[in-house]
Amino acid sequence: FWSSGQHHIYLRSTKDGGANWSPITQVTDSAFSVGLLKRSYGAISVAGDGKVYVAYLSFDPSASPFLRFYAAISDDAGSTFQRYVVGNAVLDTTPGFTKGWTIAADPIRPGNAILCWIDQRLGDLDVLLSRTTDGGQTWSAPMRVNEDAIGNGIAQDLVWSGFSASGVLGIAWRDRRYGGIGAEVPFDIFSVVSRDGGVSFSSNDRMSSVSSPYSPLDCCNSFLGVAMSDNSMDVNWGDYRDANWEIYFQRH
Repeated sequence: FWSSGQHHIYLRSTKDGGANWSPITQVTDSAFSVGLLKRSYGAISVAGDGKVYVAYLSFDPSASPFLRFYAAISDDAGSTFQRYVVGNAVLDTTPGFTKGWTIAADPIRPGNAILCWIDQRLGDLDVLLSRTTDGGQTWSAPMRVNEDAIGNGIAQDLVWSGFSASGVLGIAWRDRRYGGIGAEVPFDIFSVVSRDGGVSFSSNDRMSSVSSPYSPLDCCNSFLGVAMSDNSMDVNWGDYRDANWEIYFQRH
């Protein structure tokens, strides 16, 4: 995320199950660009009212001296976008962590969506969340999702989120609270659930049954999946518990 250069976020949409696709639309523009970042990405979610939400990270010194998130919102399946500032992000270049972000749009509460990301404003890498109730125009102050002691040096990263059809929100992430300080320590997968659209959350829940040892993979350890139903949360991830990188699944 820290190389100089210029790129853009793009989108295509389909209305017939993938048989035909719209022309490519540029999500970013000159006023809401990714700036100097070379590898930002657009996290995407579609709300129950059809609004498309795309969130991306920017570092554009001409607009702000800080890293910050933008949200691009479309009412016409991605043909046009309105763009808004979500807020600042605090990150550095420490290697070994996946400092991603995820956006989830509410299927039953019009205008409600959440953005989760990894941030270190409180002294180490935490899962933070900001919420909009007006379709992305304004966003709440960040709230901390992980419950370990603030500033204890334990890093969380690799966050993902999703809503069920009835509006139950789930968030899962990689967590080192049982492993220690640093990137090269054992990790677990933790989660929370919200039944009020991201206003309040359950206690942190350990999804993994054992901690995974650290493994210095060149690729392929930067994913985690979340799927929600009305009564359960499904999470899949990769870990190294049996000395071989495998995909694991847990339903809570």
